[in-house]
Amino acid sequence: MQKMQGTVTKMKVTNRQLRRIIREEVLVERGTGDPALRQEEQALTRAVEQFADKYMMKMAMNPSDPADLQRVRKTIDDMVGAVIEVL
Repeated sequence: MQKMQGTVTKMKVTNRQLRRIIREEVLVERGTGDPALRQEEQALTRAVEQFADKYMMKMAMNPSDPADLQRVRKTIDDMVGAVIEVL
C-alpha cells in the first residue's frame, strides 16, 4: 500500500503478475550471482519461458496440471542435456 497525503491507495496486482514477480525472484536466487553472466542468465530464462509456453499451447497442455508441467520439464531437461553432451 502507498500512503499519499493522509489517504491510503491500494495497489491491485493480478494473480498472473504476482506469479511472474515470484518466479523472477526465485530465478534470481537460483542464478549464479555473477554479474558477468547476468545477461546470459536472463536470455536463457526468457528462452525457456517462451519455449515452455509455446510447447504447452501446441501440445494442448494445462499449465495448472503438475503432470503436464513435469512433461514440459522433462522435454527441456532432455534438450539441455543433449546440448551439454556435445559441448
